[in-house]
Amino acid sequence: MTMRRIAALCAATAVLASAGLTASPSPAGAAGPVKITAAYYDPFKGPDPNTTAGRNQEYIVLRNNGTQAVKLGAWKLHDVPRAGTTNTFRFPRFTLKPGKSVRIHTGAGTNTAADLYWGKTHYVWGDDADKATLQNRAGSIVSTCSWISTDTSPKYC
Repeated sequence: MTMRRIAALCAATAVLASAGLTASPSPAGAAGPVKITAAYYDPFKGPDPNTTAGRNQEYIVLRNNGTQAVKLGAWKLHDVPRAGTTNTFRFPRFTLKPGKSVRIHTGAGTNTAADLYWGKTHYVWGDDADKATLQNRAGSIVSTCSWISTDTSPKYC
């Protein structure tokens, strides 16, 4: 490359940068508008009532911060594998409208526009530490939220 071409390239880059038009790497969380915003992983202090009502106090909140509805059918939400087991929630046909949130409850219930139910008969999210991972239907990680033993529930992400 000649010096004249290098100078022209530098000048063009400077103009694009001042206009905010340069390409920059996207952070992992910038893959889309749907984000994990909170994890309610330890709803009880003391003994947990191992009931459906108790398990439904354990949930993950997703929010669509975009301007268009997002179809979440075939998306997955899962925890960190423990003892060779990963708990994976597979989304049913579900559309998350712009500006809206949905809670994914561990226990059983009737799905609505604001609440989805996993139907588990045991708690999923670790009180000591865990990581919720949201993946789109292509398997790409869209959002994560993790916590450790010194955090308190709920963990806002």
